[in-house]
Amino acid sequence: MFVCSIIFYLSVKKLQMLGVDKRIYTIANYAFPTVVFFVLAVINKLPLMYPVVLLVSFIVFRAVLNYIGTIAGYKSMEGAPNAGYSLIIQKSYAVYTLFAAVILYGSEISWYKFTLSGLILVCAALVAYQRGKKMNRINYEWVIYAVVAMVCFGTTSLSGKYFAQQGIGTIPQLFWVCIATLGLTGVDIVRVQTKRQKMDAKILGLLGLLGISVSGFYFFKLSAEIAAPNLGYVGTINAASNAVYTVLVALLFGDHLSWKKFAAVGGMTVGIALLLFS
Repeated sequence: MFVCSIIFYLSVKKLQMLGVDKRIYTIANYAFPTVVFFVLAVINKLPLMYPVVLLVSFIVFRAVLNYIGTIAGYKSMEGAPNAGYSLIIQKSYAVYTLFAAVILYGSEISWYKFTLSGLILVCAALVAYQRGKKMNRINYEWVIYAVVAMVCFGTTSLSGKYFAQQGIGTIPQLFWVCIATLGLTGVDIVRVQTKRQKMDAKILGLLGLLGISVSGFYFFKLSAEIAAPNLGYVGTINAASNAVYTVLVALLFGDHLSWKKFAAVGGMTVGIALLLFS
């Protein structure tokens, strides 16, 4: 999941730099995984049909929130001084899920981990803060979008474990999330009359790389969440991957990265590591 996440978001960043509409790479984000998970379900003879009530509730809690989070996340990445800053905030849902999992699933927690979670949140706030800019919507709109994405992704992570307990396995879950989100994206493209995108070999290659890496990311992430003693631990590893991404995107694409921001990202990474391995 860690490796696939970095490759996935580097692909997104490059597509954004090339001016590709977010709805186009959102299609790639879900079209390729839909095919992959359908094929895996057929090969492994896994059921894809479930009671209507269960399936509808699954689509509402997983697909709709996933779509909102995806679009909000991409908008945040476009507006942030470093796309990694946005991802750091988005993936701070690890703290949210860590405590929600205690209430919902009786997962483990301790005061030590509670304190470390507070450190992670403080560091996330330092990453988001921009010195000299007033606290208004214009200057911090990317932060607002990142927080929306954080809540959406955190809620979908929590619901994933619940639906697994109801009998919907990893691959069927991923298939239904991807195909439903793909449908919502298609409706949105028609609704806003998205302009046709000129595709060259470079863009098509990046879309293919995005599709392959995001398929791996989704599969390993959900598999880990279902198996983990507390799914918040998986979120911490996910957040750590975005700390690495923050540095890479500065080195490769020239995004902003001050020493103070670097220290805050480092603080989050250390807090996440201690949270995970303590």
